[in-house]
Amino acid sequence: MQNSRSLARNHDALLSPRSLSEVVVYITGGAALLALSAQVRIPLGFTPVPVTAQTLVLVLLGTLMGWRAGAASTAIYVAAGLAGLPVFAGFSNAAGSLPTLGYLFAFPAGAAVAGLLWSRRLSDSPTAAICAGLACMAVVHLGGMAWLAALNAFTDGLKAAWWLAFLQGSAPFILVDAAKAVAAAAMILGVHRGASSRGRMRPAA
Repeated sequence: MQNSRSLARNHDALLSPRSLSEVVVYITGGAALLALSAQVRIPLGFTPVPVTAQTLVLVLLGTLMGWRAGAASTAIYVAAGLAGLPVFAGFSNAAGSLPTLGYLFAFPAGAAVAGLLWSRRLSDSPTAAICAGLACMAVVHLGGMAWLAALNAFTDGLKAAWWLAFLQGSAPFILVDAAKAVAAAAMILGVHRGASSRGRMRPAA
């Protein structure tokens, strides 16, 4: 009989692609979903970083598509913005999203971390899903803060730049992103359990 760990791995990556056409559809579809979620935003007056729905989508891409496809999808999205397409928040590109580029650069790693943690879970539990989401958020926060600190280091000094980066780029979003991680966990578990009960869950690639 399989143990709980092997059972969990057999229920990994609901949307794991099985053909070249599926790879293209899933990766481009995930990138498009990220572009749409970027427009669900709430600007905050005291920081150049808005609240968006992107990190919620990021967790879902990594866990439901698998870490490889999820990371590839987010990398395509970031590359599109860097190439000048208006896919970032507020229909901007890289030139119009300079303060937030650190978060965007960390998106592929965030999706990969979420997917890897979820694939190695012991069971389909809320704790496992929430931990995957929180780890993704932590990676994105670190990337965003590092970028903001680098932008401010020459004028404020490195120590002050990191403190300002935390105040502007992480502290205002900790509770919001924790709530997103919980919401993502509910979605992940609902999708996996629903598909499993219908016998349509497929193992990850």
